[in-house]
Amino acid sequence: MKKIFLLISVSISSVLFAQKTENIIIITTDGFRWQEIFKGMDPAIANNKKFNQGDSAYLYKKYWSDNEMERRKKLMPFLWNTVAKQGQLYGNRTIGNLVNNANNYWFSYPGYSEIFCGYVDTAVNSNDYKNNPNTTLLEFFNAQPVIKNKVAAFASWDAFNRILNEQRSGIPVVAAFDKSGGANPSSNEKLINSMLEDSYRPFGDEECLDVFTQYAAMEYLATKKPRVLYISYGETDE
Repeated sequence: MKKIFLLISVSISSVLFAQKTENIIIITTDGFRWQEIFKGMDPAIANNKKFNQGDSAYLYKKYWSDNEMERRKKLMPFLWNTVAKQGQLYGNRTIGNLVNNANNYWFSYPGYSEIFCGYVDTAVNSNDYKNNPNTTLLEFFNAQPVIKNKVAAFASWDAFNRILNEQRSGIPVVAAFDKSGGANPSSNEKLINSMLEDSYRPFGDEECLDVFTQYAAMEYLATKKPRVLYISYGETDE
């Protein structure tokens, strides 16, 4: 887990807004360069044998356009054809639209703690840090009577059990190789759990592949219908 480059999120400033909003879904992914989001395919990387898997011709055929606007749509069609039209995007550094982190560590745990707490705790200085002593936005929501027990999180990285302090917050956090569904998993959750148990583990027990996080989160969304749902994917290169 390295730097956090992309955050698709909703910033909430009051309980009243949370009460009036039907659902809030927060999504983060690790390791996404802002250049690809706003400029599309990067020829400097596509032409580099270290990164192109020896097939730059395929990358150019599928993702290249001389027009930057078209190029970024080819790489991220949903973001530019749907999200950009119906919502707002921030972080295009080319035009001075900066979205900066305030902590000086530039790696995952401190970054996620800052995202969810809204401030920097310099004591949170390691990816191996203990349970987060700070109250996150998700924990704050879960303490409100109108949405209590309607908040959940799914993550590919096991550190989110500590980042979101599952033990104290009471928020169900299904991270890495945690089983979905608790004591009474649905048939789909049983299948996901079985496949997860038998899956390839390129990162050991610390991180599962995003496909399992995706399907577990979608099953929970469909069956439990939480008011607030957080989904954390791993490195985009994965």
